[in-house]
Amino acid sequence: MHLPTNGLLILPFIFGLIIGSFLNVLIYRLPRDISIIKPGSHCPKCKTQIPFYRNIPLFSYIFQLGKCIVCKENISIRYPLVELVTGCIWLFAFTNYPMSNAIIFASFVSTLVAISFIDAEFMIIPISLLFVGLLVLILNYFINEVSVLKSLYGALFGFAYLGSMILITRLIFKKQTMGYGDLLLIIILGAWVGQVDIFVTILLSAIIGLLVWTIFGVVNGFQRELALPFAPFLSVSAVIVRVFNIDIMNFI
Repeated sequence: MHLPTNGLLILPFIFGLIIGSFLNVLIYRLPRDISIIKPGSHCPKCKTQIPFYRNIPLFSYIFQLGKCIVCKENISIRYPLVELVTGCIWLFAFTNYPMSNAIIFASFVSTLVAISFIDAEFMIIPISLLFVGLLVLILNYFINEVSVLKSLYGALFGFAYLGSMILITRLIFKKQTMGYGDLLLIIILGAWVGQVDIFVTILLSAIIGLLVWTIFGVVNGFQRELALPFAPFLSVSAVIVRVFNIDIMNFI
């Protein structure tokens, strides 16, 4: 069932903000190998503990004008951005899909948000988050009608295509141009979108990546050695393909 189109729609948005706040913890701590449990929320600059009443997702950032209330240092815009994006994801899911599908969609895409922001900053993809994404997809098979064969083909085709590209570019450029985390991510995305749409996802991600590289080149000067994270482009492309139900067979 869908949520009614009234005031209750604020509930998934608020829940998404809370999930986004937790994603910020993962984004900051996982790459730094810090426990996600201890210590509690604190300012990364002055290390002051943040009480719960000053740790309200999105609103605390607005009320504090984007600054730590103790040391007055700027708080990264990433924090409210992740919370807002995640809130919108959960709101979109519950206004467009039945309850079970909405939970799976929002949970999986939220995982992609964490993966994308970590890869964008550190150029790594934590295995733990890939495992979470895989668990969400496995759960999906038990609660929704999903073609296991389509998912297996999608994972296999994604692995074969991107794996071949990694091998070819390594032979040509004498170095590894993509990480193995990208390869594992494409396997999971292939299982999510299917065997045909995974090719559309990879093509669209390459186009988006080229556009971003061009913009960086125009602004900062073109650099052949400029390395861009691939996970954000793959994630955005997969969500676009999934949401708009893009089927390449309609164009053949």
